[in-house]
Amino acid sequence: MEMEAGGRCSRKGKSAGLSSLEVGATSEGRGPGPTAGDKEPPPPLPGAEGGGSDRISDLPDAVLGEIVSLLPTKQGARTQVLASRWRRLWRSAPLNLDCRPTVQALHFPKLQKLALKRVSISETSLHTLIAACPALECLLIYRSTGFRCVRINSSSIRSIAVEGFSYQGGLKFLELVVDNAPSLKSLLQLGSCDLLHISVISAPKLETLGYLSFCSSSRLVFDSTVIQGFEVDSFTTAVRTVKILAVDMNALSLDVVIDLMRCFPCLEKLYIQSIGPGKPNLWRRKHQNLIRSLDIRLKTVVWRRYRGIKSHVDFATFFLLNARVLELMTIEVDGKDYNEAFFAQQREMLQVDSRASRGARLRFTSDCAHDLDLADPFERTQPPKADTNFMLCGNC
Repeated sequence: MEMEAGGRCSRKGKSAGLSSLEVGATSEGRGPGPTAGDKEPPPPLPGAEGGGSDRISDLPDAVLGEIVSLLPTKQGARTQVLASRWRRLWRSAPLNLDCRPTVQALHFPKLQKLALKRVSISETSLHTLIAACPALECLLIYRSTGFRCVRINSSSIRSIAVEGFSYQGGLKFLELVVDNAPSLKSLLQLGSCDLLHISVISAPKLETLGYLSFCSSSRLVFDSTVIQGFEVDSFTTAVRTVKILAVDMNALSLDVVIDLMRCFPCLEKLYIQSIGPGKPNLWRRKHQNLIRSLDIRLKTVVWRRYRGIKSHVDFATFFLLNARVLELMTIEVDGKDYNEAFFAQQREMLQVDSRASRGARLRFTSDCAHDLDLADPFERTQPPKADTNFMLCGNC
């Protein structure tokens, strides 16, 4: 079941047993619609009784669904009496959460996905809505306001994704507290989450984390371990459950990534997005002792916006020459660098023939697509197009 919200709710069944729900972009402040006692049916559409042209029915389903979604919930439900087609539209149209009593009366025992997109909703109503979804597995809070803190206490939730929103008036989303989420596997920060403070108190199955961003002043706290942006400010307890980590760095820094690997010592997949030239990433002397003691368990490294400059090469060679169980390094390059001359140059600079894992593969690509619904939301969801994938080395 899916649910998207921005003040409305989109769902594929408006009964308690619906399997998909979306909440759209109106606020709670509008008054309630007709009561259950309203028995007068809506006026028939032109042409519905055979008199005149029915132009509304000529509109595509997507447009009619949007019209239904703009109605208060109870009035939208009444459109089902118009024709069998309208019953189908009602079941698939976004739900308009037009007032607080509506939120408090909701109960979705089978709802699995809830997305709040550009919603203005009070903190009390938001927690009431989440509590009304006992089977909830995926929660998205996207650029929404009206609440300061969201607390998660759910035995079923498996994935949480949040994106902050710079808003001048009203309450701003500042804090996410995962009190108890025994099934939570994925915690994602999308886009800008400036000033967002995330505390993970109990999430014993958390495996996927990201994006930790260079431009973010958000804080991530695991027990007494504190990560500010993507830099580890305080490190006392290693988080051994996290296996997939994504970071968004302006100045590419190997030192920062090494600190994160200490914090998450069981990492198997690392996703890097870097737009700047980066800092000097010389490591042979600086991290000589570390190399002997650090157990690098990475099997996959994915790097977006690789430019082939010295700081990038130094960064990549650290993993190629020291990650003994590395299986695949995927590097996304700009279209202008996607040519065999660039590949040949990189093969030499990256010292591919001296890689620590003889089975490791290095792959260059020029396209990228991701899906938040996957177990690994940072993984490519579509195979590369023809001529956009070049295997630099195989299992030789």
